Amino acid sequence: MQFYSDQFYRVALACEAAPDIGCGIRAKPILKSLEACEGSPGRGLVDPEPVLAVRWRSVAEEDERLVASAFISEQCNCVQKVTDAKERQSMLESLALRTGWHRGGEVDQLSGEEAAMIAARVVRRVTANAILGPEKQGRLEHSIMEACKRLLTTEAPGTSQTREERLRKVILDTGRSQLTNDHYRALHEAVAMGGHRPLPNGPLSSS
Repeated sequence: MQFYSDQFYRVALACEAAPDIGCGIRAKPILKSLEACEGSPGRGLVDPEPVLAVRWRSVAEEDERLVASAFISEQCNCVQKVTDAKERQSMLESLALRTGWHRGGEVDQLSGEEAAMIAARVVRRVTANAILGPEKQGRLEHSIMEACKRLLTTEAPGTSQTREERLRKVILDTGRSQLTNDHYRALHEAVAMGGHRPLPNGPLSSS
């Protein structure tokens, strides 16, 4: 009979554009790295509080150095082991149900959610300053979502700054092909307002 040892780690992988979910583009290489480790055949990321689950083949094979090494590209101390018995039990029950957990090949779902949130946020900011008909608004939102999703699911994570720059570029490139000059200026202002992120305060803080 095969015995496993499940361990859980809080990780600083909240999505920059949607802090209530885990960040797919950053989580993917970390999960893929762990999947390549022979001693840990199962793992996942859960949202809204990003937690990494690592299923070691046995207690004897637990190696937190492997977990830390998977985060080397993040260049920060992102890992905190969950030791509270009640929390661990709750997470074990959740893991057994696979509720909200994503393996390396599934985190693109999170990136798709992020892309949809970015597109909706940007279009709301545009329409706060410019009038777009429902059809044009829907087409713009869908196009921005698809462009952001391609970026978030196919490119390397990079840094927070490079991700913001790349997302800003794909949003503006998408709008340039669909909008008139006046509407494009509104898009440019909307992106300059906060890029793909929610604003820290103000009437559009959650937009």
